[in-house]
Amino acid sequence: MPYVLVNMEMSLLNNSKVCKIHIEKSSLARTLEKVYGIEWGFSQETPLDSYHHLRACIIKDIVIEPGEVLPIPTGMYLQLISPNYIVEVGTDHDLAYKEGLTIFDSPMLFSYTFRNEMWLLIKNNFKETQTIQPTKKLATFSIRQLPQMVINYVDAIEESNLNFRTSKKFIQEIKKKVSPDIYDVKKKRLSEFYSREDINNYISRHNGS
Repeated sequence: MPYVLVNMEMSLLNNSKVCKIHIEKSSLARTLEKVYGIEWGFSQETPLDSYHHLRACIIKDIVIEPGEVLPIPTGMYLQLISPNYIVEVGTDHDLAYKEGLTIFDSPMLFSYTFRNEMWLLIKNNFKETQTIQPTKKLATFSIRQLPQMVINYVDAIEESNLNFRTSKKFIQEIKKKVSPDIYDVKKKRLSEFYSREDINNYISRHNGS
C-alpha cells in the first residue's frame, strides 16, 4: 500500500516544469565522500520535498561564537542552464531551532550568471558557541521560476482608493518614526495668526460691503 501511495504522489510531478542544473563537486567534497562514506549531493527527505540540503564542505570542526557570522563552503559549483530560474538558499529550520544557526542574509540568491562554488554565510544566534562539523547539513536549496519583467517608466503612478498598509498613510507613519524632526512636524496654519473677527472684516472689505 505505501508503494502505491508513493507512485500516486510521484505522478503529480509529471506535468511540473523542469529546471536543469549542472553541478561540479569540489575536490574536497569528493574526498569527504570517501572519508565519510556519503554521497555529496542534494539530499531530500522525500522526492516531493520542495528543497534539498546543503552540507558543510570542511575538513575539521569550526567553532562559531555567539553573534558571529562565518562563510562556509558547500563543495558545490553551480550552473543554471536556463536564465528563467534562480536558486534560493535558506535557513534549515531544525538547525535554527536546535543550534541557532541560520543563513545570515536568507534567502541567499544565485542567478543564471553565477558560476562558482556556493558559500553560505552562517550566523550563530544563540548565546553559546556552536560547532559546525564536516558534512553537517546547514541550509536548504530550492529553485524558483522567474517571470519576465517589463519595466515602464511613467510620469506618475496611479492612485488607489484602497486604504491598506501599503498606502501613503502607512509610508508616512514610517517616515515619522525614522525622521520625526522632518516628517512629524505639525504645519502651522496661516489662519492661526488671525481672529475670526479679523477674517470677517477682511472678507467684508474685499467684497465692498
